[in-house]
Amino acid sequence: MRKRKIRQYISERTLEFLRTHGAHLEVEVPPHAEKAFIEEYQRATGHEPQYTRLTDGVDKRWYECRVYFKATPFEAAALLVNWTETPQPGRYRINDNDFFWALVEKGFRLENSPKRY
Repeated sequence: MRKRKIRQYISERTLEFLRTHGAHLEVEVPPHAEKAFIEEYQRATGHEPQYTRLTDGVDKRWYECRVYFKATPFEAAALLVNWTETPQPGRYRINDNDFFWALVEKGFRLENSPKRY
């Protein structure tokens, strides 16, 4: 597997937090990036990815990887990761392709990710 340049170090504490808080991985892929995403995911995992294919009219340059998790505001504030709140209380999102790929390298998968809340 090709090594990616990871902008953020992911601590064991962060990995355990995401495991116990039901982290959900999600990817939106525009048609022109579909082949590249599928090949990279299969190289990294050996599995066929489950993802959202965007329609041709959507203006995205590349695929967008997200990680969703549930937490209290206090728990989320303790994470050493940039996150945003979702409209649902107690639900947060990390938008970072490098972070996503680092989680995949640590064993997180799209295909066995808990359902999105």
